[in-house]
Amino acid sequence: MKIRHFVLLSLSVSLFLIHCGCTRQESAREKTMNAPVHTETSPSTQTSPDTETSSHTEIPYTAAAAPSEAEPFQILENANFLCYADKMHVGTETRTTTQNASGLQIRDTSRLTLNRYGNSVSASVTHEESLTPSGRLASFRTSVSMGGAPIQYEGTLPPHSVSPMPVLSVTVSSQGMTQTQKLAFPHGTKTELFGSFGVEISLLQTPIRLGETREIVRLNPTMLRWEYVKLRCAVLEDLPLPDGQLFPFYRVELESKLFETDGTLSETQFQKETLWCDGKGLLWKRWSPLMELSAWRVSASALAEYRKSGKYPPLPTQTLQANVSEKPDSRPNESPGSSASPNTPLLHAGNKSPDLAENLN
Repeated sequence: MKIRHFVLLSLSVSLFLIHCGCTRQESAREKTMNAPVHTETSPSTQTSPDTETSSHTEIPYTAAAAPSEAEPFQILENANFLCYADKMHVGTETRTTTQNASGLQIRDTSRLTLNRYGNSVSASVTHEESLTPSGRLASFRTSVSMGGAPIQYEGTLPPHSVSPMPVLSVTVSSQGMTQTQKLAFPHGTKTELFGSFGVEISLLQTPIRLGETREIVRLNPTMLRWEYVKLRCAVLEDLPLPDGQLFPFYRVELESKLFETDGTLSETQFQKETLWCDGKGLLWKRWSPLMELSAWRVSASALAEYRKSGKYPPLPTQTLQANVSEKPDSRPNESPGSSASPNTPLLHAGNKSPDLAENLN
């Protein structure tokens, strides 16, 4: 069936998505975004980074404890990323979010141009999700285009009480043809089922600590599978931004496996990524060994300026790891190389950004 052909094409695209529920590997940088700073969320909505994380060892696939349905979760912010592959700028990702009484609405769009074997291939992916107040996935819709007719995936999760073995029905359509893929809920999972932004939501709800291991289950819409994700906070290290300045981030190693359509977990590793987040759980960089795909968070104003000029910053020419700490204790009161000073870099022309130590306290 032709739809299956389009599915295979979309899988390759999903490997580059900065989010798309699984394989979006990203690289983004901000022109003058030197000091990482929480700019989109008001202080009243931020989760305290000093809050202790819950145990993740009692039940397999257990994520950080999620709030009750009556308690709104930490809002996932608007975000912009610059994407790179093989150290070359290949596109952007933009994300907008709106929150209301029913939960959170997310719209994420990636536009990438890749050079494969001498041929230029453009891809556009738009992913939309509706989440419950606790962050649980309620419904999703994904559209993937690679120059031809787009392929669309969409589905709505049934409530857990519908049956002892609930199933997610995913509709796949392209060029007037439609087929349905049924995904049994993962076996043995006692946690919330996240959407493709599950890692980011989990980190924002309960910032990860050095030495901590965390497990979540999220939907990978382009692979049409549930995905088991294991996170391990490896070290606190100084990461060079594209402008050459160093700031401390928590480096988190990600490994994942896919669930089969019958809900059983595959033994084969699906992907590996490395994430860098600040003390509040906000992601600033993602990296994958596949084509050295990466993404750096940038401000909206910086992204607009890059697009206007048509010039994008290069990636750092070397990897620096100063002030690496592996001590499995609580968040540091002061992060390496980030003491406040008059030389605090600018997020964008005319906008002074707070020191990263503020995010790590």
